[in-house]
Amino acid sequence: MNYEGLLKAYLSLWNNRQLSSYKEAEEKLKELIKEDLSSAWSHPRIRKSKEVQLTTALTRIEQSSLESETKQALKALYEQIYDAIK
Repeated sequence: MNYEGLLKAYLSLWNNRQLSSYKEAEEKLKELIKEDLSSAWSHPRIRKSKEVQLTTALTRIEQSSLESETKQALKALYEQIYDAIK
């Protein structure tokens, strides 16, 4: 899997995400997705459940102008990480 390309695709969909520059693309991307699913960037009172966050992310990816292959890879990664943290 081309994590560098997926990271660029992810960042094109979600603006203002903080990156740790010392990490590899795969580790960065997985960390960002985990934070997204956990609503880490939302105020505690408005945080959504992981299920709602997953649905929102998958919809956003599907409605994007990314290549079909990239969409499928990002969605699969989101589902994989969701299964690991739910």
